[in-house]
Amino acid sequence: MPKVVLVLPKSGYRNEDFVAAAQRLGLEVIAASDVCHQLADIWDESPVALRFRDAEAAAEELARGVAERKPVAVVGVDDLTALVAALAAEKLGLPHNPPEAVAAARSKAQSRQKLREAHLSVPRFEIVPRELEGSDLSALLARAPYPCVVKPLLLSGSRGVIRANNPEELRAALDRVAPPAAAEARLAPAVPRPGPAGTTPRGAFQGRAAPTPA
Repeated sequence: MPKVVLVLPKSGYRNEDFVAAAQRLGLEVIAASDVCHQLADIWDESPVALRFRDAEAAAEELARGVAERKPVAVVGVDDLTALVAALAAEKLGLPHNPPEAVAAARSKAQSRQKLREAHLSVPRFEIVPRELEGSDLSALLARAPYPCVVKPLLLSGSRGVIRANNPEELRAALDRVAPPAAAEARLAPAVPRPGPAGTTPRGAFQGRAAPTPA
């Protein structure tokens, strides 16, 4: 029976659906997850335990853990696991999406930059460092097109998305989504419709979202 590795997040609500689909296709599932090893006994078979936040290390560990079982594919089931799956499949010599493409698809900032570099239409956007304050923040509030939208870089499902209709609302949105003291804040801008290219992104991708026209 062909074997397939499913990289499943411990909090994934669709995990059972992916497992069931694989079984209907006559595949043996090798589960890999970031589930705590102390809770692994709740699974029918202990999964390959991984730390998804370090994608390269997780992929290396996964490849070593399943190589002898000779899977025919490694499949991630969401944006968190897709990069681990692509890297692991590459290490195992299996068909896969290019890891750099997967990484770009997971990041709103990278994907929009790459689309713009390819001369494709993208919404106007700007990436603002998390630590932006003082006169630089005031300048951003003054030049932003209103209404605009603040959106996190890596979250999905509309989490953290806030519309701002004026400078006061934009300041409040930036502070709410990525307060200056939030060391792990990762934000990017988004708009619901295409527009002309805007200002050039500044600083690291870690930071507060910049405004874009709503």
